Amino acid sequence: MLDKRYRRKCKSAGRSTPVVQGGTDPARVWLAVGDETGDFDSTEDQKPRGVAIVVARIPDWLDVLRGRPDGWKETVRAMFSEPLDGIREALPVIYGDEGKREKEGRTFHVKPALDYLKKSKLRGSFDPFVYQGEDRILTALMKAFRWLAVHPRLITLGVMTTGTEFHDRFPGKPDSAQVLGTLYGHLCATVLPFLNGDRLVLAAALRSEVAALDNSQGEGGSKTARVPGSKTGMDRTLCAAASQTAWDKLGQARGLFEVPRGSKRQRERFSAHVGVKAALGRLPLVGGERNYLGGSAVVLENIADLAGALTRFENESERSGFRLNLPQTPGSWRRFGIGDLL
Repeated sequence: MLDKRYRRKCKSAGRSTPVVQGGTDPARVWLAVGDETGDFDSTEDQKPRGVAIVVARIPDWLDVLRGRPDGWKETVRAMFSEPLDGIREALPVIYGDEGKREKEGRTFHVKPALDYLKKSKLRGSFDPFVYQGEDRILTALMKAFRWLAVHPRLITLGVMTTGTEFHDRFPGKPDSAQVLGTLYGHLCATVLPFLNGDRLVLAAALRSEVAALDNSQGEGGSKTARVPGSKTGMDRTLCAAASQTAWDKLGQARGLFEVPRGSKRQRERFSAHVGVKAALGRLPLVGGERNYLGGSAVVLENIADLAGALTRFENESERSGFRLNLPQTPGSWRRFGIGDLL
């Protein structure tokens, strides 16, 4: 049931039907959609890997998805519901496998564009803010990167590391769930102090755990063994690691940030979930706003996918031959090395 006092408050202020339960103002709920970049099935090598989050208040997410940026023919929701411009026509050239072509032709995903660049031998350093080339797919990709990097209502943060560097700094976190959760937790810890007591909800990307993964540690680092290949165990461990890392990090900033006492109060300020739908299911949204955001879950995940690519390819070209040359202060975008967050 909706809080009656909140209904009366909205009515007296001339606002529309409240979109949240329990009297919580939706403007004080922030949703962070996240995605990984790189291989996390194995985390012991020197390959670059990282995570990224895109953060905004619930009302801002609604406005962003419905908006049509200057120079765009479609809304943001429409843009990230379809493959990049030119991808569908290029899929037969990019992939020989018909199943792969069908999968990548359904929705927005950065990887087919990168595979196209490799096939087309389009290598080098590109600045999304000045690129004026003729390649249709590369133009669409630069437009998407440019939009995300400077969006005034979206906070985009990323962190990159290697397996070796991570395990040197965080010994005792052996599997991918704990690695991902720790990275997400550090990024969220950089956001929480600036929310003025608002609630932050993390929606990490969906992923499946490799069946052969030997998990000697359970949820939150406990000694309870997790069943190898368990999706539930993977999700719970990732979320527990994200929450524990965020509060541990903020607890080290003594006197600068007040950490809520007790797990219940901490969950009221910050909660982590795997998958946008799972996160939205925990938000007290009702009515059309819940349906709109719920129907945009894939779009939000695709925006997080773009953030992951932005994180990886900013200042990286050795492995892929593709590098984003972003200005020093592009706006709301910031990439960290793992050492910057410690």
